[in-house]
Amino acid sequence: MSQTENINFGYLGSEFQKKLFWQIFTDNEFGNKMVPYLETSYFDDASLKRLFQMTKKYYNEYARVPNLGNKSVATLVSKYKDPNNQIEAKVLETLIVQLETWDIAVASNKINNDGDVIQNETLVFVKQQEFIKLANEITKYVSDGSIKDKSSIYKIEERIRKINEIGIEETNGVEVFDNIEDVLTPNYRNPIPTGVSIIDESTKGGLGGGEMGIILAGTGIGKSTLLTAIANGAYNQNKNVLQIIFEDNPKDIQRKHYCLWSGVSLEIIDSDENVPYVIERVKKKQEESSGILRIEKFSEEDTTVPKLREFIDNYQKLHGIYFDIVVLDYIDCLESHKKAAGKNDLLADELVIVKAIQSMGSDYNVPIWTAIQANREGLNTDFIDTSQMSGNIKRAQKTNFLMSISKSPEQKRHGLANAAILKSRIGGDGKIWEDTIFDNATMRVLETGNRGATSKILEEAKELPNTDSNPNTDGNLGDIGSVIDNL
Repeated sequence: MSQTENINFGYLGSEFQKKLFWQIFTDNEFGNKMVPYLETSYFDDASLKRLFQMTKKYYNEYARVPNLGNKSVATLVSKYKDPNNQIEAKVLETLIVQLETWDIAVASNKINNDGDVIQNETLVFVKQQEFIKLANEITKYVSDGSIKDKSSIYKIEERIRKINEIGIEETNGVEVFDNIEDVLTPNYRNPIPTGVSIIDESTKGGLGGGEMGIILAGTGIGKSTLLTAIANGAYNQNKNVLQIIFEDNPKDIQRKHYCLWSGVSLEIIDSDENVPYVIERVKKKQEESSGILRIEKFSEEDTTVPKLREFIDNYQKLHGIYFDIVVLDYIDCLESHKKAAGKNDLLADELVIVKAIQSMGSDYNVPIWTAIQANREGLNTDFIDTSQMSGNIKRAQKTNFLMSISKSPEQKRHGLANAAILKSRIGGDGKIWEDTIFDNATMRVLETGNRGATSKILEEAKELPNTDSNPNTDGNLGDIGSVIDNL
């Protein structure tokens, strides 16, 4: 049978038709575009025909298709079922369970994800059917003589245009006069605060969707500490946060978050005296926040940006949760997904990676924070600039915000650092801060204060015993914040 003779999806098989529903119910963008063009007659199985009729009713009522993730598909049968046909209801309920099981297996990488094949085949079939309908209409125009009317020619041309547009992605372009009032609102970017004062002040409240921020620092300065603080600050704003790590142990990152919530130094966070208090503070924070903070460790050997995308897509399908922000620790640990065979062009690979990260942030409409390693020249300098960035300098051109962190041996001892804004498409750049608080043990980062007094307080606080006779610390560092803030 040639493709022009196909009148339904029967030639593609029953499994394909079930997978089509799986795509409609999990990729709602695809489903919302295709359901208006699909017809009951396109399915050759009675239960699938009935399921589509219910889906179409749902779409007509709510202007969107149901979703497996938020359980709206589960209510489909109960809402539109025939009360006099219990057998049909059981068959459809079983079919939906099968789709859910299928989706979980794909999300957990137990079976291959061939959703793109299903979507492409569906698009080809739908366009074919629309052109067949158009051909029948043209035949009618010819037979009754109306083909001579300009209005008929216009209708034919308009139909061809609409058919060709089926499935085409919408562009990101706008007319210059669109949404004038919205453009002029102060928070038009919808930034997500980091909770790190210097960063939030320099970015007008954090990064917005599709924006990327890079931290440039040398080895052992505290890239993971700062990125963890950024992830923590976003979670405290009730955001869904994905923190991707490569080198650290997930438990080490968890302890850093616990330090931030409890105020207890990492050096004493696991002492018998402090553990009950830390647990109490962490559980209280968990109860207060409506967001999630997912720490995901990937391999340094073969992880690419498409692999990160696959994880995000699968997590979304499996849990019905969309991430609001991604914190990537850090960019130098990624592999290029476009390596040419037989070539070893590290600089080209690095540019591919940063472009892919930028594209990922734009496609998911989320801010992405990450870090880049400074080269050897950046290890012994008071302030790091872009000339001391390791690898491809063009990576600095792609980011919306770039800041550097540097520490002298003396500053490391006293929990201090120098910071500089090297690039900002959001606010002004060129700002520098000398001797900001940057203490990896207490997780107090990029806070301004008096150098001598601050370092003295930090050192004394770390040595304080956990006793009731010292009410200002309670055996932790949380209460020195009010002292430092007043310096």
